[in-house]
Amino acid sequence: MKMVSQIFLRPRFWFGILLCVFSLGLVSCNKSLVPAEPTRELQVVASQSLIEVESNIALSASVLPLGTSASVSWVVDGGTLSAAAGNQVTYTAPQIPGNYTIRATANDGRGDLVKTVAIQVVNQLMPSTPVGLRVTAAGDNFVTLTWEKNPETFVDHYHVTYRPEYESAFLHSLNDISTTNLTISNLSNRTRYYFQVAAVSASGRESVVSIEQNAIPMDPGPPGTPIHFTATQVGPHVSLSWVNPSDMDLVGVKILRRTLREAPLDPNDPTSTSVPISASAGANIPSKSITIEDSNPVVPGTYYYYYIYAYDEVPNTYSPGSLASVYINP
Repeated sequence: MKMVSQIFLRPRFWFGILLCVFSLGLVSCNKSLVPAEPTRELQVVASQSLIEVESNIALSASVLPLGTSASVSWVVDGGTLSAAAGNQVTYTAPQIPGNYTIRATANDGRGDLVKTVAIQVVNQLMPSTPVGLRVTAAGDNFVTLTWEKNPETFVDHYHVTYRPEYESAFLHSLNDISTTNLTISNLSNRTRYYFQVAAVSASGRESVVSIEQNAIPMDPGPPGTPIHFTATQVGPHVSLSWVNPSDMDLVGVKILRRTLREAPLDPNDPTSTSVPISASAGANIPSKSITIEDSNPVVPGTYYYYYIYAYDEVPNTYSPGSLASVYINP
């Protein structure tokens, strides 16, 4: 016990203890002064994350800590990039709206660093109004239209609306038209129709409608010949009866009277007498049976020859017309 007390009383013992403590603290301090390895990180900055179809944005990539040299490559799942590699690129959005990603990969010699950026592509643009709408044909119950193609590549289809002359609103429509020409069928002949067209984007935005165009469908050929045409003396006058042709574009009939059997050269033959037909007789109604009285004076003991012609709005007529004859008794 005495020996132990003597050891604690010796200065050399305490000097050793202090030296040991100082050495251990110095080592600990030296360790705390050593800087930690900097964090490696790839940063990608996009000028916008919500963009219009076919518009451009700028992207830049950098590796932290700043000043680190690294090669950067880019991959995109929709749209195009101005360059396949490089720290700065320009991204062009596709025509179709949606969510797309751009992935950048950087290599600083110590391994790959990857960063993904999400881009939302929308279409809030309205297409311009189609121009050049015109009617290229108007035939039997149909009209054919054409117009110029819109300059915007994001136009998805066209929308054609039309109305007959007796309606004030464009209630009839044809949508999803992928071309710039259209034939509309099942129209009524001799009725004027008005047409207009609009362009529709991929996101469904529709342009202002075009300037109207109009046309009248009609059968290009002449109406058929009236049938069952007869001429009968009724007292001092002649009664004429017939059945109109069934053509829907029938406008009326014309009757010529002659004292010679030879047919007139045409319905406007000046050597023939025209028979007046009242508008109330229904000569413009398809398939209608009609009876009228020839108001022109007749001479007893004379043969009269009647020729009937049907005509349309053009006017087209079918020649020769039907013949009916009658002898006026003295």
